[in-house]
Amino acid sequence: NIIAGLLEPIEGNILYFSNGNKYSSNTFKIKVSYVTQDIHLFSGTFKSNLVADKKINLKKINEILELTDAKKFIELAGGLNSTILESGKSLSGGQRRRLGIARALLENNDLIILDEIFAGLDSKNKVKIFDLIKKISKNNLLLLISHDPIIINSAETIKL
Repeated sequence: NIIAGLLEPIEGNILYFSNGNKYSSNTFKIKVSYVTQDIHLFSGTFKSNLVADKKINLKKINEILELTDAKKFIELAGGLNSTILESGKSLSGGQRRRLGIARALLENNDLIILDEIFAGLDSKNKVKIFDLIKKISKNNLLLLISHDPIIINSAETIKL
């Protein structure tokens, strides 16, 4: 919550390092996307759940859906303008996670926090989501929060 900017530290501050420069969270605010284990999908279309009222071109949306492996199941459900039933309850946990990650990528923020993104997934979906995370980490700064020992042991970590 402190990293996401939802809470202020009681003492001290957060320092960001980039290209040899140091930035304090007191003066430099990063934009953060936060993907929780319980992806909340609103009543509406796939598109409105991905971009809300932001103006994002269809080409970019399709690129992100392709990257997150969400395009096919959205097309099978009727496309971007089809309605998500029961706030996403008709979708699998892996599909909801892909939509949550796609939404975070479309926000184009500085940092994406993935909080317990593997919770409740079967081993097949854990592997698929982990492969997706490895792929998107090449071009995005991610903070992965997990208690899953398999994920922890295979992730690249920076010790603080």
